[in-house]
Amino acid sequence: MKPKKPLLQAVRIPEDVISHSTNTILDMLRINWAGYFSFAENHYVKRETFNEFLMFYCVDGHGFLNMSSKNWQIKEGDVAFCFKGLEHEYGANSSNPWTIYWAHFDGQAVSSFFKNLAITPEKPVIHISRKLQVISLFSEILDTLRSGYHPQNLIHSSVCFQHILSAMAVDVQSHHIITGNITVNDIVEFMIKNIYLPLTLDEMANFANMSKFNFSRVFRNNIGCPPMNYFIRLKILKACELLNTTDMRIREVAYKLGYDDEYYFSKLFKKIMGVSPMLYKKRQGI
Repeated sequence: MKPKKPLLQAVRIPEDVISHSTNTILDMLRINWAGYFSFAENHYVKRETFNEFLMFYCVDGHGFLNMSSKNWQIKEGDVAFCFKGLEHEYGANSSNPWTIYWAHFDGQAVSSFFKNLAITPEKPVIHISRKLQVISLFSEILDTLRSGYHPQNLIHSSVCFQHILSAMAVDVQSHHIITGNITVNDIVEFMIKNIYLPLTLDEMANFANMSKFNFSRVFRNNIGCPPMNYFIRLKILKACELLNTTDMRIREVAYKLGYDDEYYFSKLFKKIMGVSPMLYKKRQGI
């Protein structure tokens, strides 16, 4: 077997293009430099000053990141961020060099994306499982930027990068541990599996092997709303689906979703969707 050879592909946006950009989308988030480095033998970078942000996604091999006086060992599936204004160094493992996709970026929305990812200078590394999706989006960014720097290409690359960051946030959130081996995604799947039943908070807490109080607290901290509120909204979304795709009457939809009182169901539906089930059904059309 022939030894692997390093392959570096990179596209950098000219400084004058960046400085003259006046598009609102690019002001929110823009890519300044992006690339792909496979089997990056002897790859090492150290910066004492840094005027943008950097993300690199390790798809194979190992490496490291030093920042904020801490060290992180990077492995396949890890995503690491270097922060604007912070000294840092990173590099490939000598015996098993990493393969990475990377992007230098900046913009007004960066702090919001970092908050969504729970990324901080003290916690700059996350692990994700959406490998094919992220690689596909990175490839789209590189292919687009290689074809030129006109505004439409820059905007498209920015939107693709936003998609990468938001997909990572969804991935991290869904795999966040609630307790033991139970993740947020496990809880939501349990709710969906029981969408037609009058599932109680006790039953949810029992599934998670937690007390009602602790389960409610942890779920709300992760999702942003109480578990029963989330479950009710899942039911109403299912009701919308049934009203859109079947000839079921509102009473039948209510009963199917575990509501014996059609009027109570209609009240919940209107509170969440802003209109009654009857009006919602009348307004729908594809």
